[in-house]
Amino acid sequence: MKDVPDKKIWFRRKLYGWGWTPVAWQGWAVMGGFAAVLVALSFSLDKNSSPKEIAFMFLLPAAVLTASLICIAYKTGERPRWQWGYQKPFVIAEVKTRSPFGFTSEKSWDDLFAIALQTGDMISIHTDPRWGGSLDLVRKARSLTRKPILAKGIHANDKDIEDALAAGADKVLVVGRVPKIHADKCLVEPNTIAELKALPRGIKAVWNSRDLSSGGLKSETFAEARTAFRGWLCQASNIRTMDDVHPDADAVLVGTHIEEFAASRPTRCGA
Repeated sequence: MKDVPDKKIWFRRKLYGWGWTPVAWQGWAVMGGFAAVLVALSFSLDKNSSPKEIAFMFLLPAAVLTASLICIAYKTGERPRWQWGYQKPFVIAEVKTRSPFGFTSEKSWDDLFAIALQTGDMISIHTDPRWGGSLDLVRKARSLTRKPILAKGIHANDKDIEDALAAGADKVLVVGRVPKIHADKCLVEPNTIAELKALPRGIKAVWNSRDLSSGGLKSETFAEARTAFRGWLCQASNIRTMDDVHPDADAVLVGTHIEEFAASRPTRCGA
């Protein structure tokens, strides 16, 4: 998966375990400086050094140096997390027959649902008629699968959330606001990075690269959103294949290009 080159990173997250590996000359320079200072500190000791001298002349400076290295890597590298090998992103597969921005699928809702079922860990069903959605389609999807369902729509008031959950949704997308109820069952899609930064702790967020007011691309990128928000963040819109998925995305929501995306990843079994 490719990284979005909005910011040159110095350290990449380790493939196995927790930590970083230098990937730019700046990162290697930091690591070289770290090693050089550690070696210099070790030469300040000899076999006659007392425990107090070892503690204050080596252990304490080494601890401060290590903390500084972690801080630099955190600020200039990928977001750290424990992993063991390549991580598959959590895929939210959207069933979208049309949109108000000119898209119309050649496939039926049932055909798209079958593709989503094979592709996604979660199935996204529109509730907004402008995207060919309805609560009845959420109910239909609930009768066809045991997989979790995301009710996708603006959901401008909390009554909409209640209705979507009652129809069988497990999660509800809410755009441009923080719900007053069922926050643990909602994914919040802010309109700007400023709104994203202001989200309460614990909220799961979706960064949509599409501006819903115009249908065009936002000027603010997912890479910028990821830097601004350290919580769970889903990447949405303008994703054709796995190569378009940012390596720091916790999840990805795919709709318009779901067939192409499905072909780019291993086949999944659904029920």
